[in-house]
Amino acid sequence: MLNDICRGVRRPTNEVVFIKVLFVTVGGSDKPIVKSINKHKPDYVYFLATEDVGSQSGSRKTVDGEGLVCQDYSDEKRYSIVTQTDLEEKQYEITIVESDNPYSIYSRFIQLISRHIEKRDRVIADYTGGTKSMSAGLVLAAVEFPECELSIVTGNRVDLIKVKSGMERIKKLPRNAVYIQRQFHLCESLITQRNYDSAHKVLDNLSVDEYIEEQSFSRLYYLTKAFDDWDKFNYHAAAEKIDMYKKDELITPFNVLVKKLVKTVEWFENWSPQQKRNPPGSGFLLVYDLLTNAERKASHQLYDDAISRLYRAVEMYEQFCLMTSELRLNTSDLDVERLPKDLRTYYEIKSDEREKKVKISLKEGYDLLKNLDHPVGKVWGNWEKKILDILQKRNHSYLAHGNKPLLKVDYLEMKKIVWDFINECDQSMKFKEGLKEYEQLPRSL
Repeated sequence: MLNDICRGVRRPTNEVVFIKVLFVTVGGSDKPIVKSINKHKPDYVYFLATEDVGSQSGSRKTVDGEGLVCQDYSDEKRYSIVTQTDLEEKQYEITIVESDNPYSIYSRFIQLISRHIEKRDRVIADYTGGTKSMSAGLVLAAVEFPECELSIVTGNRVDLIKVKSGMERIKKLPRNAVYIQRQFHLCESLITQRNYDSAHKVLDNLSVDEYIEEQSFSRLYYLTKAFDDWDKFNYHAAAEKIDMYKKDELITPFNVLVKKLVKTVEWFENWSPQQKRNPPGSGFLLVYDLLTNAERKASHQLYDDAISRLYRAVEMYEQFCLMTSELRLNTSDLDVERLPKDLRTYYEIKSDEREKKVKISLKEGYDLLKNLDHPVGKVWGNWEKKILDILQKRNHSYLAHGNKPLLKVDYLEMKKIVWDFINECDQSMKFKEGLKEYEQLPRSL
């Protein structure tokens, strides 16, 4: 019936007319219900009412019963609610509910409310009348949807039982306060897992709501996006957002660190053999950030992604060693002329005739460090077999050259070897702060 009178009704512009729907619990008093309907002027009303059970009177007859079916205590008798509000038969329906089963009411009406929300109708839930269980069931269903409005008829009370006749007023509650609180709890839980992307999406869905405190919401909104950018190696975007909260005690150290990462990326991109300046900070920060990023991926059970990052970190460490060495070498375009004469012949024959470049692999890069008597080359001599063996896990994975799914045990085994190797390399480089001191991203904001 509702579809017949409301759905498909169109304005001349063919725009669908969205209707106002009122869900209302009905108890022994008709006046609050009448006031609610007259105030909200809904297009359609769902009455939640009860039937008579033995000697216990239900509220069904007060909705559309014949004659003078409504009465409050010593007040005069009145006609039914639909008669008092001039509701036509096609404008309402009555649903008989159990007076003391809130879960039954919840499960029944969450589907109805959802249907109207999907059609972009305006939905109001008035829980003034009925038993406590009826009100609880309707409220539970309503707060599942941020769009649903909660309403109650209130006023001055003459005692602890009822509102004084003639003193009733409509009180609208923040329609989505419970929903917002629930979403914030979800957001906090996601941040605890360092799942910044999902946390930001939760907040983004709330961003159009007018019942949110702007300042605290904006802080969390921009910081979740900032650390999501960081997690995706978009350091420039992360730094821009984090800088807004640089005086925040929690954020200050991350503001300092992300700016160093930005400068390291710029150093890496603008590197040349003539550049004598080294990357900022102590140690190779991009390597450490890759390794902590791998930890985050592993915590989400993305072991292929995590192991790929471990592999890249080992490769990047070697590249940084050569780029910052006295000879200033680039593994992607090795300047053979900068090498000692006794090493040139080997690398000259590796030249790619098409690109006119000499490119060397991870192993060859570390071997070169060893041949150059670089501190990390000496460490490599002790770790070479372990590192090459463990890197096979990555080579056999779906993200490299194989079809082997990687498991937690693979990640933990590879992490142990790679982290120990990098720590020893840091010690050989005499870094004041290396991987051991590098801070993981926060679990709270």
